[in-house]
Amino acid sequence: MSESVATAESHAAEAAAPEEPFDKADISTFRADDAEAGTNICKLLVAFFFYSLLAMAFVTWWAFGAMKANNSEAPVAEAHATH
Repeated sequence: MSESVATAESHAAEAAAPEEPFDKADISTFRADDAEAGTNICKLLVAFFFYSLLAMAFVTWWAFGAMKANNSEAPVAEAHATH
């Protein structure tokens, strides 16, 4: 009877400690790859942010320039209409 209990305990111990799917070299490689991917993602986000910032600045400059041009032409058009 003690043999069956010992056998059951050894099977339970084997089931409780599952084998790891990756060895330590693979895990360190995964960590290095993850760190590199995180760095590249951050660089892309910074690039997209600055591109958006430049695009918004250009559109703002263009819009204010167009409004200024329309406001400066309005009195000239009114002066020609009254003559």
